[in-house]
Amino acid sequence: MQMHNTFAFNLFKYFISKLKIIQLVRDFRNFLIYTSLLFFLFSCTSNAVYEDYEDIPDNEWAFQNPVSFEFVIDDANTVYSVDYYVRNTLDYPFNNLYINYSLENAKGDTLRSSRHESILFDQSTGKPFGKTAGDYYDHEFALFPEFTFPDTGTYKFTMKQYMRVDTLQYIYAAGLKVAKVQPE
Repeated sequence: MQMHNTFAFNLFKYFISKLKIIQLVRDFRNFLIYTSLLFFLFSCTSNAVYEDYEDIPDNEWAFQNPVSFEFVIDDANTVYSVDYYVRNTLDYPFNNLYINYSLENAKGDTLRSSRHESILFDQSTGKPFGKTAGDYYDHEFALFPEFTFPDTGTYKFTMKQYMRVDTLQYIYAAGLKVAKVQPE
């Protein structure tokens, strides 16, 4: 009887030791995952001073509904890049998107205003450009790669679609990024 209990006890200890090893492996795996995530987060420092998206209501961008962003520039001696974003799906019926944009200072003076063409799909193959996230495609377009704001303060960037249809379907969001340009 003693021998049977010893065997059961040793078998129990063996399984416990295996469970401890499995737990150690899981703990180590979790440690690596969290350490990698922290490293990634802290190593990817962004130079963006402003970045935001605005969802397009009902995914239909009407000509008369501009998208506006207000942001603050604290350093007028720095060179910035100004990029805009567009998020669409494969159902978007055109290969491009024309936008009209304007950049105004706090006094309402227009600093820049023009039309810009954004190419969303390859014209010959129909393959979408941009980064994909499921059914969505995110496009980033450099508008002013090196721009110096004349003063510190609040600025307003406004953009609206300028296609030959009043309401564009399958445009889900538009966005803006203003980032400091790193000297080379």
